[in-house]
Amino acid sequence: MTAALTNEFIQKIKQIYDNVNTKDTENARKLLEVADKLYNEKLYIAFAGHFSAGKSTMINKLLDEQILPTSPIPTSANLVLLEKGEEHVSLFSNRNEEIELTGQYSINQIKEYCKQGDEIERISIKKPYQNLAENVVIMDTPGIDSTDAAHKLSTESMVHLADVVFYVTDYNHVQSEENLSFVGEMIERNKMIFLIVNQIDKHEETEVSFKDFKSQITESFSEVGLHENDVFFTTLKNDKHPYNELDHIKELIKTVVNKRMEYIERNIQNSVEQIIEDHIEQYQEQLEINNENKEKLQNSLSNELNKKKALEDSIQSEEDKLKEINNEITEKVESILKSANLVPYETREKAVAYIEAVDPLFKVGFLFAKAKTEQERDNRKQELFASLSKNLETQITWHFTPLLKEVIKKYDIHNSEIVNHSQTFSITITDNVIFEALKSGASFNDQYVLTYSSDVSELIKKHSKSQVMMIFKKIINQIREDKQSIFDDFNQRLNICLKEIKQNEEILAKFIQLENYKKNLNHLLVNKLEGEANDSENWLTNNQLFTKTTRSSITLQKNKEMITEEKTRNSVAKVSADHIENRDVFIVETEKILKNLENIKGFKQFINAIEDKVKSYNDRTFTVALFGAFSAGKSSFANALIGSRLLPSSPNPTTATINKISPTTNQKKHGVVDVKLKTSGKLLTEMNEAISSLEVGTITTLDMAAEKLKILKGKNTTEVEQIKKYKTALLHYQELTSSRDGLLVVTTTDEMKDFVAKEEKACLVEEVIVYYDCAITKAGITLVDTPGADSLHKRHTDVAFQYIKKADAILYVTYYNHPFSKGDREFLRQLGRVKDSFTLDKMFFIINAIDLAQDEEEVDLVKDYIRDQLLQHDIRNMRLYGVSSHNILSNKMETEFDEFKSHFEYFIKQELTNTSILSIREDLKRCLERIQSFIETANKDKAEKEQELQKLRKEREQVNNELIGLTNQHIVSTVNQEIEELIFYLKQRLFFRFNDFFKEAFHPGVFHQSANTQQALSLCLNDLIKTIEFELIQELQATSLRIENVIYKAINDEYVRLSQIIKRISNSISVTNQEKQEIHTPNITIEFSNDMISILKPSLKIFKNTKSFFEKNEKKVMSEDLTQRFNEPISDILKTYNNNFSTYYEKVINEIHSHVVKDIMEQVQEGFEALLDIQPQNTEILKQQKSDIENTLKLIL
Repeated sequence: MTAALTNEFIQKIKQIYDNVNTKDTENARKLLEVADKLYNEKLYIAFAGHFSAGKSTMINKLLDEQILPTSPIPTSANLVLLEKGEEHVSLFSNRNEEIELTGQYSINQIKEYCKQGDEIERISIKKPYQNLAENVVIMDTPGIDSTDAAHKLSTESMVHLADVVFYVTDYNHVQSEENLSFVGEMIERNKMIFLIVNQIDKHEETEVSFKDFKSQITESFSEVGLHENDVFFTTLKNDKHPYNELDHIKELIKTVVNKRMEYIERNIQNSVEQIIEDHIEQYQEQLEINNENKEKLQNSLSNELNKKKALEDSIQSEEDKLKEINNEITEKVESILKSANLVPYETREKAVAYIEAVDPLFKVGFLFAKAKTEQERDNRKQELFASLSKNLETQITWHFTPLLKEVIKKYDIHNSEIVNHSQTFSITITDNVIFEALKSGASFNDQYVLTYSSDVSELIKKHSKSQVMMIFKKIINQIREDKQSIFDDFNQRLNICLKEIKQNEEILAKFIQLENYKKNLNHLLVNKLEGEANDSENWLTNNQLFTKTTRSSITLQKNKEMITEEKTRNSVAKVSADHIENRDVFIVETEKILKNLENIKGFKQFINAIEDKVKSYNDRTFTVALFGAFSAGKSSFANALIGSRLLPSSPNPTTATINKISPTTNQKKHGVVDVKLKTSGKLLTEMNEAISSLEVGTITTLDMAAEKLKILKGKNTTEVEQIKKYKTALLHYQELTSSRDGLLVVTTTDEMKDFVAKEEKACLVEEVIVYYDCAITKAGITLVDTPGADSLHKRHTDVAFQYIKKADAILYVTYYNHPFSKGDREFLRQLGRVKDSFTLDKMFFIINAIDLAQDEEEVDLVKDYIRDQLLQHDIRNMRLYGVSSHNILSNKMETEFDEFKSHFEYFIKQELTNTSILSIREDLKRCLERIQSFIETANKDKAEKEQELQKLRKEREQVNNELIGLTNQHIVSTVNQEIEELIFYLKQRLFFRFNDFFKEAFHPGVFHQSANTQQALSLCLNDLIKTIEFELIQELQATSLRIENVIYKAINDEYVRLSQIIKRISNSISVTNQEKQEIHTPNITIEFSNDMISILKPSLKIFKNTKSFFEKNEKKVMSEDLTQRFNEPISDILKTYNNNFSTYYEKVINEIHSHVVKDIMEQVQEGFEALLDIQPQNTEILKQQKSDIENTLKLIL
C-alpha cells in the first residue's frame, strides 16, 4: 500500500470515526488505534491463552531475553506490548494517561506493574531487542481463563490490533470449552490464529500415546474451524524434545514479519469491518432493537393493521345499522305522509269557502257589514281548520302511533320518557297553517284552489314529520346509547391498536435508520474517498487516546488487604495430638481384663461397651478422600500413594466416577474390580439434567429414552455432545445389564479403565471398587478418588459432602500452576464452613507437579499463594506439601512426599486412634470405681452389710425415680434455638455474598458470546439461580453438621448430668458412655419453582444495553433489585428447612436420648443387683482385677 493509499484509507477510517464517535466511544477508540497502527505500519503479534500456560516464558524464549516476568501464579492483569526501540517503559492507565517512566527498571518492577490491572490498562516496553524486527509489536495478554471478567474483556478488546494470534494452552487443559470458544470466535472474526499446546514435556507415553493425544486435539479444534496445520506442540524446557515445534513457530513468525505489510493490510480491512459490525451491534443496543424481534414486529404491525381495519369496519357496521334504522323509519314516515289525504273533497269545499272569504272584495250583508264579514271569515277559517285537524288525526296521527309502538318494541326501548311520549303522541298544529299557505295576489279560480289545498297539506305534513321525527331521533339516540358499550369497546381496542401500530412503526423506523446508517458506514469504507484526502498525521495527533506525561516512578494503589496470619515457609503444620505409646499392649491387656470380668456379676454393660471399642480399634479401617479440580493430578497422586500406575491419568478429565482402592478380603482377591452401575431411574434423572429437551417426565424407560435420543437434535453444542454420549452409553448399559443379574460388573484392573475414563461408560457407573494389596491398603485405608471438585453437579456435590463429613482424612490436590476454578473455590469454602465440626483437623493439601518449579524461590512463591488462597476461605494452620507424582512413580527422591507420608502415617496411626484409646481408658477407670465399691461392700461385717444393703435399696429406688421422670425437651429446645440462629446467620452470609454471585453470573463474556440480549440475560439469571441453589445446599449441609455437633454435645452433657445425679445419690454406682450413634444428614434439595423465578424476571427489564449496564450504574441497580426480589423465595426456602430440620432432628434426639437413658438404666440396675448380691469370697478376685486394671492404665498415662 503506497503512502497515498494509506493516507486515503486512514481518511476513510476518519470519516467512519466521525460517525461512530458520537454514539460509541469504545469502538471509535478502536478505529483510532487501527488508524494509528496503519499510519505507523506496525505488525502486531498477539499471544493469548491460559494463565500459566507459558505465554510470557515463550515470548522471552522467542526474544531470547528475560523481558517479561514469569511465574506459576497469576502475574499479568493487563496487556503488555513489546517493541524494538530506544529503551523505556510506558504505562497506560485507565484514566487515559500515558506515563513514560524515566531511568532504569527491573523485572520485579515490571512484575508489580503487571499485577495492577485495575489501574494500568497496558504496558509498553521498548528495548533494542536483537531478535525483534522494527515495527513489530509483541502483545502478551492476561489469561483468557482468568476469573476476573475484566481480564477477558481486556484481551478481547485488543484483538482488533492483532495481525496474528498465537493461542497458548497448557498441556492439561487443551480441550476446555473456553479454549474452543475463543479459537472459534477468532476464526469467525477472520483472524489468523494458531494454537500452541505448550508443556508437552508433561506427556507420559505410557498413559496415552502422543499420536492419539495429538489426534484428539486436532479433531476437537477442527470442529470450530481450525486446520490441523495450525496446531503446534511445544515445550520450553527441552529444546530437543522429539515433538517440540518451537522452531516451526519461529519460522512462521519470520514469514509473517517478512510479509509484514501484506498481513497489516489484510488485517486492517478485516478489523475495520469487524469494528463496524461491533459498533452496529452496540448502536443497535442503544436503539434498543433486536434483529430477532424485527420479524416479530413486522408480523405484529401487519396483525395490528388488520386488527385496526377490522375494528374500524365493526364501528362503521354499527353506524350503518343505526343509519339503516333511521332510513327505514324515515321511509315509513314519508310513506305514511305520502298516503295521507288531508284535503279531500269536503275539506276542499271548505278551503274554497275560506279562499273566497279572504278576498278583499268579500262582503256579507249591508248593515254592520264589516263585522259580519270578519265573523264569516273566522267561521270559514275555523271550519277549514277543524276539518284539516280531523284529517290530520285520521290520516297521519293514527298511523304514526302504531309505527312508534312497533319501533319501540322492535328495538327494545325501555326509556319511560320515550314510551310515555309515544303512547300520548299527537301532532300539534295551529290555524296559522291555513293563512301561511295563502299566496297574496293570487286569483281565485279552480287552479288556485288545488294549489292552495296542496300547499296547506304539505305544510301540515312538514309539521307532522318534524314532530314525529323528534321522537324517532330520541329512539335512535337511545338505540345508540344502548349500544354505547359496544362502541366503547371497539374504540378502546382501536386506541390500543393505534398505539401498538405507532410503537411498532417507531421501532421499525429505527431498523430502517440502523440499516441506512450501516449502509452509509460500509459505503464510506468500500467506495472511493470523495474529495481530496486530508493530512492524516494532524488528525491522529489531535486525537491522541492518552495524555503523555513523564515520571521517574508511580505510586500504585494497594491491593485489597488480604487476611493474613503467621505462616512458616517450607514447613507444614505441626501435629498437636499427644503421642500415646504402648497402645497395642494396652489393647491386649484390656482384652484380658474383659475376659476375666465376664465371670464377675455386674460388669456385663461395661464389657459390651468396651468390647465394641476394642473391636473397632482392632478392625480399624480408614477412609481417605482425594479431592481437587479436574487434571489437578488426583489420580496420579493416588497412584503415587499406591506405588503403581493403577488409575488412568491423562491430560483430559478422567475421573467421572467414584473410584475406591480398598483392602483385599477373603472373597475379593488382589486385582478384582467391582463396578456398580446406576439404576435406570437414576440414569433417567441425570439424563434429564444434562439434556433438558429430552423431557424425561414423559419417558418411563431407558428404551423410550433411547428412541427419543435418535430423533433429538439438541438446543446447543453441549446438548448435542450429551445426546451423542448417552446414545452410546445406553447401548453399553443394555449390553452390560442383559448379560448378568443385577447392576454389579466384576472385572479386572486392565478392563476397568473404560469404566473410569471413558465418559460414555463412566456416566453409567455409581462407583468402582478396586481391591488392591499395597502398603496403604494393608494399613486398613480405603482411598477414594472423587470426581473433579470443579463439578457443580448436584450428585457430585452430594457425594463430596458425604465424604467431607465421613472421611477420616481429606487430601486436597491442586496443580502447581493451575488457578483455583469456581468449583475449587466453592469446595474450599465448604471445607472452611465445616472444618470446625471435625473432631480432628483431618485436611492435607498437596501441590502436585512441584518439579515444574524453576527453583526453591518459585516453590515458596507458589506455597505462599496457595496459603493465601486457603486463608481467604478461613482454612488456617494447613498441612501443605509440594510433591511430584511423576518423580515418585519414577522412584526419584521426593523429600516432601516422605515428610507427607510421615505426618500422614502419624495422623492415621496416632491421632485417629487416640480417641478410641482414651475412651477405653475412661471406661476402665469407671470399671475400677465399680470394683472398689464391690470390695468395700464385700468387706463390711454382717451388721454393716445389712445396713449397707438397706441403703443401696433406697438409693436404687431414688435413682430409678430420677431416671423414669426424665424428658428431652430441654435438648429439643436448645437444638431448635440453635437451628433458628444458624438459619438466620446463613441468610445473612448468603446476602452478604450476593453481589459477588451477581458479578460472576452477569459478566461481559456472556453478552459477547450471544447476539440475542434477552437470551443472554436469561442465561445470566439462570446461572445466578443455580449458584444460589448450590450455595443454599452447601450452607444447609454445613448447617446440618453444626446441628449434629450441637446434638452430640447436648447428649454428652446429658450423660454427664445423669452420671452426676447418680453419683450424688450413690457413690457405689458408675456408668460408662456408649459409642456415639451416627446421625444421618437429612435430604437437602433446592430448586426454585416457576412462581419463584417469575418474581425475579422483572429485574431483567432494568437492562437497556451493555454499555449502560457495565459502564454506568445499571448493573448495580439490577443487583440491588434482584437482592430484594430474591429475599422472598430464599426466606420461604429457609423457613421450610427451619421447620424440616426441627422436625427431623427432634426425632433424632428422641431416638438417641431414649437409647442413652435405657443404657444407663441397664447399667444402674446391673450395678445395684451386683452390689446387693456381693459375697466376701469374691474379694480376692476383685482385688486381682483391680490390680490388673491399674497396671493396664499405667501403660498409657
